[in-house]
Amino acid sequence: MLFNTLSFFLFFAVVFLVHYSIPKSFRVIFLLLASYFFYMCWRPEYIVLILFSTVVDYICSRGIDSHRGNRFKQKMFLAVSIVSNLGLLGYFKYTHFLVGVFNDLNSSGFSVEQIILPVGISFYTFQTLGHTIDVYRGDIRAEKNFFKFSLFVSYFPQLVAGPIERAKNLLPQISHQKELDPLQIRRGLIRFGWGLFKKVVIADRLVSFIDPVYQNPEGFSAFSLYMVTLMFAFQIYCDFSGYSDMAIGIARCLGVNLMDNFKRPYFSKSVSEFWGRWHMSLSFWFRDYLYIPLGGNKKGEWRRDANLMATFLVSGLWHGASWNFIVWGGINGLFVAGGNVLKRYWPKSVSINWPFRNLMKAFITFHLICSSWIYFRAQDITTANYILKKIISMDFFTSLSLILKNRSHDLFINQRASEFQIAIGAIVFMELVHLWERKRPLEDSILLMERPYRWTFYIFMMLAIINLGRAVHVPFIYFQF
Repeated sequence: MLFNTLSFFLFFAVVFLVHYSIPKSFRVIFLLLASYFFYMCWRPEYIVLILFSTVVDYICSRGIDSHRGNRFKQKMFLAVSIVSNLGLLGYFKYTHFLVGVFNDLNSSGFSVEQIILPVGISFYTFQTLGHTIDVYRGDIRAEKNFFKFSLFVSYFPQLVAGPIERAKNLLPQISHQKELDPLQIRRGLIRFGWGLFKKVVIADRLVSFIDPVYQNPEGFSAFSLYMVTLMFAFQIYCDFSGYSDMAIGIARCLGVNLMDNFKRPYFSKSVSEFWGRWHMSLSFWFRDYLYIPLGGNKKGEWRRDANLMATFLVSGLWHGASWNFIVWGGINGLFVAGGNVLKRYWPKSVSINWPFRNLMKAFITFHLICSSWIYFRAQDITTANYILKKIISMDFFTSLSLILKNRSHDLFINQRASEFQIAIGAIVFMELVHLWERKRPLEDSILLMERPYRWTFYIFMMLAIINLGRAVHVPFIYFQF
């Protein structure tokens, strides 16, 4: 049940009306049942996995909480939680990858049956595991109410693709249900509409340009490969941040504030800054539960860089069970660690004061990120290497002149010029809005506008979504993770 479908709109309308019509004491149970129904619309039998993860972590967190004076027993409960969640994730997500590695190393033909990856498993296992670790650390107390804890694990707005919420933020809001707040509902609808615009007008439109080129890169010029790589950067951003905005908006309509997951990442002036703005719930999860336990930055600069590298490699593996994603994580780790090394050894006496210095840094950072996206999007490492080498060897200005003169044999853009113009116009509009919301969130800026201007914006967005949104429902990219 995709957020941008009629079936979801009907589902949410029923949930919204019933949620505010019943007494607060029944809302947790109702939202829990609604969340389970929402998940079972994908594949009913996999609800067992969420129930398993929920029961294990509920028991483990309660066990840790009840043995505050016995560190050994606490560690045992924590170990059970870690092994159960990572074992569940490992079996469904990495079995085929590990079997393939085993076969490559031993030249054997061992095989296993096809395993279908349950949607959202990477997200809810990390969310429930984070709760148990927080209880072990003493940051929070274990949730005693099983139904509230179950809803924390399976809350439908962010169940299948995040944000990965922290227990200290979501559980108190689940426990203290709010009255209907018209202002919050308006803020939620604006946020949802903005996410829907990014998804159906930009991300889904860019798919038709990107897929044919990445499926057959040998048939296209270096300039085309370069262009679709830039397009993919915006596709994945608009697709994933669009989902996050919709999830935040839906939850806000139900009286819950989820954490922001993106903060204008392509305005970043370094790769390190980019990863503080992109998929922030995951970045912060790895920071708190992997990077800091490894030692963080407390054991010297070289150890810090090694910890960063390890964290990015694991993050790459989290995204997908293939060498592509490991290489993608490693490339970003090298960018971040390399940036730290450069800062250490760059002569302090040498100061570069270029005109438009910050703009140039953002331009360079964006292209570094795009170079890593090639490994994220390509079918395999060989294909990614081919695309990257071809782009690097490109004569940019010669290729551009051929494009402008309509002499490029593979110029798919001119063949669909109107679609390309709509995509570019929508991206420019989105980035202008991002500049506008630097001081405050978009929904707050809109609500502070005079009514005629506010309604002009509403009508413009509705017309854009209705007339320019793609009718074909393209699954969200991060559902595969």
